[in-house]
Amino acid sequence: MANPVEASAPVGALAPDNAPPHVPPLPENPVLGTSHVGPGVTGQSDLGAGLVGQGGGWRSANAGTDGVFGIGGTNGVHGESGGVAGVGVLGENKGGGRGVLGTSVSGVGVEARSQSGTALSAFSTSGGGIAAGTDTGIAVAGLSGSGTAVQGISGPLVGPGATTGDGVVGIGKNGVHGRSASPTDSGVWGDNTGGGFGVSGSTTSSSFSDVAGTAGIWGNNVSVGAGVKATSKSGPGLFASGMPAGRFLGDVQVTGHLGVAI
Repeated sequence: MANPVEASAPVGALAPDNAPPHVPPLPENPVLGTSHVGPGVTGQSDLGAGLVGQGGGWRSANAGTDGVFGIGGTNGVHGESGGVAGVGVLGENKGGGRGVLGTSVSGVGVEARSQSGTALSAFSTSGGGIAAGTDTGIAVAGLSGSGTAVQGISGPLVGPGATTGDGVVGIGKNGVHGRSASPTDSGVWGDNTGGGFGVSGSTTSSSFSDVAGTAGIWGNNVSVGAGVKATSKSGPGLFASGMPAGRFLGDVQVTGHLGVAI
């Protein structure tokens, strides 16, 4: 006997699941599994997927429905894998969208943890490995108890290919802003182990005046100390070349011998 709802539906009308007229709706045949202590539903397969869920998609206009929807008191979906090359949960999108999306009203959208390995690893063949954005907060924050909070590496660490790219590039009001509360350390520290410059600065400014001129490197002390301090173990503490090589605005004090070579 025909279902009264199906019998009363006009020819060509959309079915309750909004399926196109030429595709008949799936029969109402849900599966319910219940258990007091064990899994409610279990699926096993030697070569294929143990359990497959499909919602909407190619059969109907409800492309926004979920293939699998999990609700749990602790985890909505729990994936586990014992293989070294496998993953606990795999998200794959073949239509150009996101493979995995995590959202939260006020907590962390996606959290990664590891006991001894890398907590989060991202790789892209041609695009960015990680893209982070925020309207008003910090886009990327790194926190470490005793190690390096954020590290950027480009190319091999040693050898001719070590100059393939920059480890970190900053773009903003200040490209890079370094801050330290230690009285014996630096806000920004540059270290070159290959014999090159530790810190370099450049500018395209053509302005030159005693007050308003800009420079490749500027040191400013808001207290009573020196704005720029230069020291060397055995060579000149400060080397300058230009036309002129040096220009001073104010008194000059020299402790030691002053030599002039022409």
